[in-house]
Amino acid sequence: DLISISYKMHGTSGISAKVLCKKKLNWYEKILKKLGINIIDTQYDYLWSSRKVIKNPDLNSNAQHFYGEDIWGIAHNDVKEFLQNGQSFYYEIVGNLPSGGTIQKDYDYGYVTGGYGIYIYRITYTNNDGKVFEFSFKQVQDFCRENGLKAVPQLYYGLAKDLIPDYPLEQHWHEAFLQCIKDKYNDKDCYMCTMNVPE
Repeated sequence: DLISISYKMHGTSGISAKVLCKKKLNWYEKILKKLGINIIDTQYDYLWSSRKVIKNPDLNSNAQHFYGEDIWGIAHNDVKEFLQNGQSFYYEIVGNLPSGGTIQKDYDYGYVTGGYGIYIYRITYTNNDGKVFEFSFKQVQDFCRENGLKAVPQLYYGLAKDLIPDYPLEQHWHEAFLQCIKDKYNDKDCYMCTMNVPE
């Protein structure tokens, strides 16, 4: 199997999207629509959210901001120019809040006070019929590189058997594979943070 192993980062999840949304119709468009005239009532617009809560103030005026500031709106403004119609970016916001506190205690990822990073780990494209297409991990990495965005660090991408090429496939290979994963990637300290914290 073709597999990807990426670095798990500790921050806060964010989503930015440019998707079809209901358009506010003016009075004469509403009348024409009632008369059966085909009026376009959708348009591409931006949405941004945490993992569970839409943060757009015009869609959710009661949105609570866990950190006391809308880090998701700030991150969205950083990436929205790269969104094409139908695209959604899923990312981790790491480092610090603009006000100075950390997003996750001691996990600064090398950012100084007020600095933060946005690391994309997933991209989808939704067509006009609502069908969702998932970018492969390689496509996510390539898209980010081509557009000057950060993707989550890639630890491995390739065939699973090539991760342990010297081990015969016949002899309990899956057990050796899992042990290799544990040995190479588990229980290490964060190589990006200035504080001594576990990955």
